[in-house]
Amino acid sequence: MQKPACSGCESEGLTMIMIRAARHEDWPVWHRLDPELALFLFERKARDREAFILYLDGAPAAVLRFQLFLDRYPLLTMLAVDEAYRDQYLGEAFLSQWEQDLAQIGYTLALASENACGEDFLRRQGYGRAGQVEWDLKDNQMPVSGIYVKAIRAGCACGHAEDGKGE
Repeated sequence: MQKPACSGCESEGLTMIMIRAARHEDWPVWHRLDPELALFLFERKARDREAFILYLDGAPAAVLRFQLFLDRYPLLTMLAVDEAYRDQYLGEAFLSQWEQDLAQIGYTLALASENACGEDFLRRQGYGRAGQVEWDLKDNQMPVSGIYVKAIRAGCACGHAEDGKGE
């Protein structure tokens, strides 16, 4: 989907954002921004439309992936913005669009792993801590990961209010 910038985005210097589902040929771009994801998992996420790439003025700038937790709740597992595009609110815009797309197909909650993009970022976007995942099974230790939740609704795709001045 391609979106012209709203007045809020224009004031921040953004001109054209395009978000699309990842495809097999996106692997080099994806792997650069999300090096921990194995190729076979990327291919499955691309096939299942659980991986998206954000382009800014035609250049790949960020990636987002998620899964369905308990086959019911969308759980953000990665949001990475290329260093060259940081401090331009692209992470916020990407997350907001993902939430809006989820709301439009009937989801009312979005979950996010703290490991996806950090506790501070999630809290600034209105997510609250819901709990944590932790296990210690001898040789298979996993670091504690906070799980955050947010009620979602359809609204402005870029995170700005209708007047373009922010929420």
